[in-house]
Amino acid sequence: MKHHRSKSTKRQRKAISFERGKLILRITGFVVCGAGFIYLLQAGTHKLLDPATLPYRSVTIEGSFAHVDADAIRATVAPYLSAGFFGVDVSDIQHALTARPWVSAATVRRVWPDEIRVRVYEQIPVARWGDDGLVNNADMVFFPVDRGQVDALPRLYGPPHSEAFVMESYRAMNNELKPFDLAITDVRLDERRAWHLTLNNNLKLALGRDYAMDRLQRFIRFYPTVLAGKSQEIKEIDLRYTNGFVVRWNIPKDKVLNSGMG
Repeated sequence: MKHHRSKSTKRQRKAISFERGKLILRITGFVVCGAGFIYLLQAGTHKLLDPATLPYRSVTIEGSFAHVDADAIRATVAPYLSAGFFGVDVSDIQHALTARPWVSAATVRRVWPDEIRVRVYEQIPVARWGDDGLVNNADMVFFPVDRGQVDALPRLYGPPHSEAFVMESYRAMNNELKPFDLAITDVRLDERRAWHLTLNNNLKLALGRDYAMDRLQRFIRFYPTVLAGKSQEIKEIDLRYTNGFVVRWNIPKDKVLNSGMG
C-alpha cells in the first residue's frame, strides 16, 4: 500500500513539474514576443519621426485676407516643417501664427502624405484704440505695425484695461444717436472716468463721470428743436449739470441756455 502511494506521489510530482515547465516556457515566450514587439514599435516610431521619412512638400494657406500677408504666413510656418509629417507639433504652429498682430485665430492640420494645411482668420477691426491700437469685433485690442486704412473707424480712448467697457459704452451711446443721423467719431474716458464725445458733425459733448446716459438723453431731447440748426456754430455742449447744459460757441464768449431745460 505504501509502495503504491509512493508511485502515485511521484507521478503527481512529475505532472506538476511538467506543467510548471510549460508555464515557464509560455511566459518566456510572451516576454520574448513582447520585447520584440516593443523593439519593433520603437524602431517604427523612430523611423516615422525621422524628418527624412515623410518630409512636407506642400503648404496650403486658406482664408480671405485684407491685411494678412500669405507669404509672411508661409515664412512663419516654414521653420516647423523640418520635423517631418509626424514630428511637427501643430499647436506650436498655431501659437506662432496667432502671435502675428493681424491674425485672430488659426487652425493647422496634417494632410497625408506630405501637406500641411493652414486656415487663418484675420482680425476684424471695428474701432481705433488710442494712437496705435485697434479694437476687434471681440472688443480686444491689438497693435499691428501697419494699421492700413482705418481712418473711417471711430477712435476710442480710455485707461488701461478699459477697452471692453469703453467699446460697450460707445455702442450703447451710438445707438441712441443714430435716429438723429448722428454718430460718435471719438469717445474718451479720461483718468477721472469722465466721458467726452465728438460727433460726426464735429459737435463735442462733455458728459462727465456719473449719469452719462441720462445726460446724453438730455442732449437728444433738445437736439432736434434747439441745437440742430445751430450745430455748426457750437464748439461744445457741457451736460455736467443737474437740469440743463452750457453751450460753448465758436465765438469768444459763451452763451448759456436756460438751466431749467432739464
